[in-house]
Amino acid sequence: MAAARGTRDKKALDKTWSLKTGDRSTKTISRMSALVTCYNAHGQQLDIPNMTMSDSFTGMQDLFRECIRLGADTLDPDSIRVTFLQAGPSSFDFQFDLRDSKTVKTWGKHPSGWDVANYVALDQALAGYATVGELAMLIAANPDCELRWVETLYGPDVEVLVDGLPRMVFQASLMELMGDHAVQSALRAAMAPLTNPEFAYVTIRGEVQGAQGVFNQVMVSNESVREFIQGEPLKPKSFEPTVACQSEDEIRWNMDQS
Repeated sequence: MAAARGTRDKKALDKTWSLKTGDRSTKTISRMSALVTCYNAHGQQLDIPNMTMSDSFTGMQDLFRECIRLGADTLDPDSIRVTFLQAGPSSFDFQFDLRDSKTVKTWGKHPSGWDVANYVALDQALAGYATVGELAMLIAANPDCELRWVETLYGPDVEVLVDGLPRMVFQASLMELMGDHAVQSALRAAMAPLTNPEFAYVTIRGEVQGAQGVFNQVMVSNESVREFIQGEPLKPKSFEPTVACQSEDEIRWNMDQS
């Protein structure tokens, strides 16, 4: 489902969510939607068995709960709702809602700053969620890829090098999540549809509070990805990132700044 959702689709999604939760009075504070679509090499969707679809949805929920651990201390996992609407044979519109401020642990302590603080916390969890999924698929699809440490103005990052060139960069703090067994188990379940060898790639088209084009990704699926889903570990050259040597220009720049 390549096109952005229209008004009719949004109404259908809202109806599905209301029916699933059975609570029309609960206030939604923040929302992200992600349209996840699996394609074969010809850009076509294929049917996914109901059992596989159920396993994948459970994995998506579990993975999101794990990603809330990304410093989002003020978020109560029970205040998060993950639902989805099937939009095609292998296309699913996932919706992540942060609900009712009264379920948040800091309620009553700093009521005036609740919205801002929790928007930030939810954004952290969502960003980590999207990055962890993309990162796992990239490393799984490219055994022997290299991880390289990079210092930046915003803090330490890690690059994923495939054939010697960076294909992705992520915050170094996510390394801990990638090594977590619960996270890897949730990832395997979420990626269950890709055990079908006919699926060649996955697209994610994200939307946060109506802003489309957020977290847009294209991820390759291959035999190595299927081996990971079936229990094989991720196989970069090492989970200890290498460090790039500074150029003479970088050394001179750092000396001038100090």
